Amino acid sequence: MYKLIASLLIASLLCACGWHLRGSTPVSNSLKSIYLSSEDNYSPVRLELEQLMAIHGITLAASPAESDLQLHIEEEIADRRTAAVGADALTSAYELFLTVHYQMRSPEGLPVSDQSTALVTRIFNYTAEGASSGAQEEALLLEEMRRELAQMLLRRLSAINQHLNSQTPKANQAR
Repeated sequence: MYKLIASLLIASLLCACGWHLRGSTPVSNSLKSIYLSSEDNYSPVRLELEQLMAIHGITLAASPAESDLQLHIEEEIADRRTAAVGADALTSAYELFLTVHYQMRSPEGLPVSDQSTALVTRIFNYTAEGASSGAQEEALLLEEMRRELAQMLLRRLSAINQHLNSQTPKANQAR
C-alpha cells in the first residue's frame, strides 16, 4: 500500500514540476502541415525534422499554398574546436557546434520571423589512444544535436503558428 502511495506521490511531483520524457516535443494541434525547403534536401537536420513531423502527425506539404507555415533552412553548419589541452600539449576535449540558419514564412511566402539561427553545443573528452572511440562519440553527439535542433525548430514553428492563429480571430472581429 505504501509503495503505491509513494509511486503516486512521485509521479504527481514529476508532473507538477514540468518534467517530461526526453525527446517529447509539445506541438500545437493547430499546426497541421509545413512546407519545408532547404539548400540540401538530404541534410541531416532536415531528415530529422521530417521524422519528427511524421511522429507528431504533421504533414509535409507539397507546395507552400497547402501549408500552415513554411520553413526554409538556409544553412546547416557542423564544426568543432579544441576546448581543452592536456599537459602533453595534445587536445583533451573538443567542443562541437551545430548551427542552423533558417527563416519562417507564411503560406504566401511573407516572412513571419526574422532570419534566425539555432545553435546547439556539446563538449566531449578526447584521447589520442582512443581516437576511434572519440570519433564514434562525436558521431553520436552530432546525431543527438541534430535531433535537439529539429525539436527546437518544431517548437518554434508551433509557437509561431499558435501566435498567428491567436491574432487571426481578433483581426476578423475588428472588421
